[in-house]
Amino acid sequence: MAHFYIQSARITSSGVIELFRNCESISAFTVAGNYGFTDEAVKFIGANCSSLQELDFGSCFYVTDVGINELVNGQCTQLKYIRTKGCTKISDEATRKLVQKNIIVNNCF
Repeated sequence: MAHFYIQSARITSSGVIELFRNCESISAFTVAGNYGFTDEAVKFIGANCSSLQELDFGSCFYVTDVGINELVNGQCTQLKYIRTKGCTKISDEATRKLVQKNIIVNNCF
């Protein structure tokens, strides 16, 4: 299992998708503070990354409820922790959906 840490880098959702396509055993992924990380990447992760246990996309301003809904309803059955601090487009309702799946959510400022 691998942990990737890409904070405040200039990686796009397309780059994240390629990373996950080529490295299926990622267990923890941090992409905090990256403006290129969007719902597109969250949707892909939700649909394809069953071994992911931790996901941190704090301060990724283009992640919304749409991405969270795909994550909740996707294949991330091992996901235990998610950090959404500073993601202003994620509602309390979407956060509740994560909690209902027994995922620990850190969205404190």
